[in-house]
Amino acid sequence: MKKFLIAALFMLLAMAPASATSAASLNGTYNFQLIQSSTTSTQTCANVQSGTGKVCFNLPTVQIITGTISFNGKGSATFLTCSSCDGHGGPVIGHAYTYTVSGFVANINGVPNGDGGNCAIALSMGSFNPSGVATTALILVSNSGDNPLMGSANLR
Repeated sequence: MKKFLIAALFMLLAMAPASATSAASLNGTYNFQLIQSSTTSTQTCANVQSGTGKVCFNLPTVQIITGTISFNGKGSATFLTCSSCDGHGGPVIGHAYTYTVSGFVANINGVPNGDGGNCAIALSMGSFNPSGVATTALILVSNSGDNPLMGSANLR
């Protein structure tokens, strides 16, 4: 029984993800998708069937952003494509931004928010390949005054 427990312990250690405390944990091109549900809404009204009035309700707006980002494994991230990056905030396509890794969280620094400041972009790394590179990450983008964008990134 003791040998079985020791063998099981070694197997668990071998399957544990590599330490994600370096920029090398993000390396390669990742496809990302983000969604933002806005508190601002448009009002939609419809006539009541009997013609005695209207029924109105608010529809929240939803924005979906897709794209690709390349991490060089050394602290530099470049957005290659972005479906809604139109120069009013967000990443500049082709520009290299720095990123840092602490534990299982990476932060991309210096991405403009369109209000003269920067967005806070955090990636929570999930599964890792045998080389210790994250293959998936959850993304949270917060921007002062706006609703956050949430989504995921997957290594190509």
